Amino acid sequence: MMVPTDVDGYTSYDVCYYCKNKANVEVQHTITITQQLDCSTKAFTGSDGLSLVKDAYSTADPTSGRQAAITYSVTPEYKTLTPYTSASTLFNNVNSAVCGAFTSCVLGASGCSDPYTAGNIRVVKSFTDVISIEARQNVEAVYSDTVCVRCTNSAGGYTEHDGWRID
Repeated sequence: MMVPTDVDGYTSYDVCYYCKNKANVEVQHTITITQQLDCSTKAFTGSDGLSLVKDAYSTADPTSGRQAAITYSVTPEYKTLTPYTSASTLFNNVNSAVCGAFTSCVLGASGCSDPYTAGNIRVVKSFTDVISIEARQNVEAVYSDTVCVRCTNSAGGYTEHDGWRID
């Protein structure tokens, strides 16, 4: 019997088989095959499909429903983007019960293959391990950055959102 291993959604599969022992008596056996989630792969959260990340703008546009997230201020240099005050506000980690919570998040350049180096946006991890996103608010000239945000669990599995625009 072939048990599908590439199918999401089943937790266990019971298999019953019969054998004859030395005395030629038929004996029934049941084994259970359980699919284990691989927490070290990108698919552990469904990738970008479960992203909660939305673009952030310095100016509001009521016609589009866009709300201002960053307004100019001399101090402090960076402002926490209030919608993103933990990794769970960045992505819906549907497998956290099995794979654990996100343990780190990083920013990359658009395309997710190179590091983000502009410095207008940063990931901050508090001493209590709370992950948040901050954007520079003391820049008089308008900036516009498009980044990739990637969060990782302790097994090395990750999910990412590319093309996140902050201006």
